[in-house]
Amino acid sequence: MNQQPLDLHPVSHRNDPATSKDAERKVTDSGKRKSNNEKVAWLVSRWPGLTPSEYAVHAFNEYGLQLGDTPDKRIFEVRRRLSDMNGIHVRRGTKDEARLGLLANKESVWYPR
Repeated sequence: MNQQPLDLHPVSHRNDPATSKDAERKVTDSGKRKSNNEKVAWLVSRWPGLTPSEYAVHAFNEYGLQLGDTPDKRIFEVRRRLSDMNGIHVRRGTKDEARLGLLANKESVWYPR
């Protein structure tokens, strides 16, 4: 199957402020977006059905993957990358499958596409 590359489609919206578009360009141009997308896609394929916070814990504790400096930043980066790849390389589980994450908020579970 011919899939879209992990980092080529835009993620900012037309009405987003310039700072958002600048941040997207910076993370894409640096290669960080593609690298982190690949890491998160691998985590989802390895452990289907987990929440972003659970993926962040696996990434750091078991594999030392650097997705952020603090636990909160790692979780937010995983959320961004899952959203970035939703429908392309990963898919969100149903609302019924959502459960409380490490930050005490309800999180979706994710699966490979």
